Amino acid sequence: MAIVEMKKLTLLALKRDREKLMRQLQKLGCVQIVEGTGGDEALAPLAAQADPREAQLAADVARMDAAIARLTPLAREKRGIFEPRPAADAQLMENIRKNQEQILGWVAQVDEVEQERLGIRAQIARAKAQKAQLWPWRAMDEPLDQIRDTRHAVLALVSMPPRAWGAFAEGLAALDPAPSVQLCEKTSEAQNALVAVYRADGQALEALLRDCGGTRLSFDIPLTAKEKIAQLDRYIEKEAPQQMAKLEARLEEIARHIREIQILRDLFALERDRLEAASRLLETREAFWLTAWTPARDVEAVREALCKVTRDVEMEFSDPAEDEEPPVQLRNGSAVAPFESIVGMYSLPAYRGFDPTAVMMPFFLCFFGMMMSDAGYGIIMAITCFFAYSKLKKQNRGGMLWILALGGVATAIWGYLLGGFFSIDGAPQPLGFTFTSDPLKSLILCAILGAVHLFVGLGVAAYMNIRRGKIWAAIFDQVFWIVLLSGLGVMFLNVRVGAYIAIPSAVGIFFTAGRERKNVVSKLVGGFSALYGATSYVSDVLSYARLFGMGLATGMIGMAFNTLAGMVAGSWFGTIFAVLILAVGHTFNLGINALGAYVHSCRLQYIEFFGKFYEDGGKPFQPLRNQTKYVDLANDGF
Repeated sequence: MAIVEMKKLTLLALKRDREKLMRQLQKLGCVQIVEGTGGDEALAPLAAQADPREAQLAADVARMDAAIARLTPLAREKRGIFEPRPAADAQLMENIRKNQEQILGWVAQVDEVEQERLGIRAQIARAKAQKAQLWPWRAMDEPLDQIRDTRHAVLALVSMPPRAWGAFAEGLAALDPAPSVQLCEKTSEAQNALVAVYRADGQALEALLRDCGGTRLSFDIPLTAKEKIAQLDRYIEKEAPQQMAKLEARLEEIARHIREIQILRDLFALERDRLEAASRLLETREAFWLTAWTPARDVEAVREALCKVTRDVEMEFSDPAEDEEPPVQLRNGSAVAPFESIVGMYSLPAYRGFDPTAVMMPFFLCFFGMMMSDAGYGIIMAITCFFAYSKLKKQNRGGMLWILALGGVATAIWGYLLGGFFSIDGAPQPLGFTFTSDPLKSLILCAILGAVHLFVGLGVAAYMNIRRGKIWAAIFDQVFWIVLLSGLGVMFLNVRVGAYIAIPSAVGIFFTAGRERKNVVSKLVGGFSALYGATSYVSDVLSYARLFGMGLATGMIGMAFNTLAGMVAGSWFGTIFAVLILAVGHTFNLGINALGAYVHSCRLQYIEFFGKFYEDGGKPFQPLRNQTKYVDLANDGF
């Protein structure tokens, strides 16, 4: 468990060798290039200008990602979830590079097809809207464009809210001579009608429409409404699907070349990353200057690899200055490394801080298992996740599966100790109690585990102080608190013994907590304030009651599903239904409580544990490397 020691690399070389050196750095994958100016405005004129190709490459990568996402469901070759990514060697990549114009042409065709598909969908939407508009008029026999004013009459297709039709009809009845009204289909939103009035009453009709909130419709369609609706239906149900099928066939043809698109996408992404890193350099007309961070263990490998590229290169590796914050890379054993993601979700430790991964791991698993506390669930989780992890391990994937697999082991252990096996009554109880049978003992167990967790956190803080030469600070700020809290715990068993342990530590805290303050009164106030802070430790310990709550919930939900299954079992049909209830119910219970156990176990690490010692704020180490999405590069592939 450690934060990797970093060295600062300063490199000076000729611009003619820049591309070769950048490629070599990318192949090494252990050098993070930083801004060469370092915030110094005097160096700003030397800052490298962004290459315009970078923006174009980024756009091409985005287009190819979109094309690949569209073509993947149509590809004939399907890659299984456990199947490794295909490898690309130097010859294949060179061929892809030579054919990039053709490949980009396929990507452009995918874009065109998608645009045509969008156009067809829009046309279908318009056709459906027009069909809905014409539907009330389908009983009319006249072509719609023939319904227009004549020399002596005004013909209007009228639509208005049903509640206003009565007033509109009364207004029409008042006209002399009486108009002709042909009622058409009425909907919940409108009453529709064909109205004919003498031309002299045209303005009166318009006024009535305005007053009643009606609308006069007109259609420039040389067909009857019924004929136009049939035409629209043909397009929606036949023509449009045929057009879409042709476009889908074009995509299926292009999908045969998805592998070439994937490789070119990764090639462009690698070049984009190099250009982005190169934009952080300093340069003159003939030379360039590079500033970077690299792990100390890789210094010689970097030096040797770059010297093979060119002799005209100068490198200097130095320790970071006190005011510099190098990027942070955590390094742990293979069993612990996946848990680094849990630390990273909170915040990486400061470069000069402490990597808590190995210390946190056993507590995380302990709390996870206790909140699940069912041996049956644990066995299923462990077997399933270990199997999946074994398939993905060689691909450097499956870190979360490893965490869940170990969580399954911890769950099986706690389930055995607490008598939990698919919430079935009568399972052995090595601890002599369960969450449901004795809540008080369960809460005491949770409090003890919480106290141990907090003490370890204080112990880590003491270690950090000792490592920095602050031995007295470790005694005053951590050891005194560990002894005081231990004494308070012992008081529940023996008041006198507990007091003998706690009181000297309390006195020590009172007189040392304010040691950094200037005057005596301020020191005493600081000591009193520190002792009052003991209440926060009580609340911290109470936070671990969530272990009991989550464990109880897992068992009770499982018991509920068992009860339901028992109620319906009996006949052969009931037995089948009971099996379905058990399968679905316990799967749901396992999934929802595994999620809850993961979240709450993380919460206990982040708030209670890290709060005692953690110094965050580290920036992740992000070296320039061959980071591909779809293919793996063979040894000679780049």
